[in-house]
This record gives sequence, C-alpha cells and structure tokens, in this order.
Amino acid sequence: MRKIIIACCVIFIISCRKTYDAPIAPSMPLSTGSFNVSPNPTTGVINMTFNIEPNQKYSLLITDMSNKTYKSYGISSPNQQLIKTDNLSNLPDGSYDLILMDMNGNTSKTPILIKK
Repeated sequence: MRKIIIACCVIFIISCRKTYDAPIAPSMPLSTGSFNVSPNPTTGVINMTFNIEPNQKYSLLITDMSNKTYKSYGISSPNQQLIKTDNLSNLPDGSYDLILMDMNGNTSKTPILIKK
C-alpha cells in the first residue's frame, strides 16, 4: 500500500510541473509566429513587431508570472509583418510575458520588464 501511495505522489508531482520553469530567451518563437518588443525594459509604451501568417487570427495576451492575464486582444494582418503599439503604464512594475497564440493554441512568448 505504501508503494502505491508513493507512486501516486511521484506521478502527481511530475504532472504538476510548471511549463514556464525553463528559461525562455527574448523573442524566442515556441511554435507559431514570432515578435520583438522594444523598449525592454519599459516605463509604459511598447512597440511590437510581429511576423505572422497573413490573414490568420491571433490572440495577444499580457500575463504576469502567476499567469494572471492583464490584457488580451485579437490581431490579424493581410501582410506577414504587423507593427503595433501598446501602453502598459497602468500595469504595476514587474515581469510579464507577452504571449502570441494562434487559433490552434500554438504560442510564442516574450518576457518584458516594466520599471517606472
């Protein structure tokens, strides 16, 4: 019985591992599209340059390190490159992830730091 309990605990711990434990280099494409953010760190306004599939729909999420979503909106472009600006000055200082997600759930992630 004890071995079964230990085996269940090990399986539970392995299945609960966080996917964001591995370090992610800035602008590292994970599986869909890619993008760059500047300036980083920022005091508020950021410029984002996306390389995405033309006419495809994507979601952009801005989350903190606990995965709380602060902003999310859809993006699309008839061209492969899209340039957008966003003002993050209303967010508290800290580390955030900008996550680009396609309609199949594939993502690219870029960390950003907000300092005021």
